Amino acid sequence: DVADHASPVAVSISKKLLWESWTLDPSESERREAVLSAWLFEQPDAREGVAAFLEKRSPNWPMRVSIDGPAWPS
Repeated sequence: DVADHASPVAVSISKKLLWESWTLDPSESERREAVLSAWLFEQPDAREGVAAFLEKRSPNWPMRVSIDGPAWPS
């Protein structure tokens, strides 16, 4: 289901946050998640996901992990 219906950029952010969380304290992990989630909600993939759901169709993700990923918070 994730492979078919989740934005590849969103999945890559989730995976990176998961791996980083092993080395961060909980408050820093939460801060990074909030920053990256806010960034993602403003991107074309967020609009496409909602539109695809409402139109009952498969999403056509415009963003690519290799070129459209976020700047990581430090």
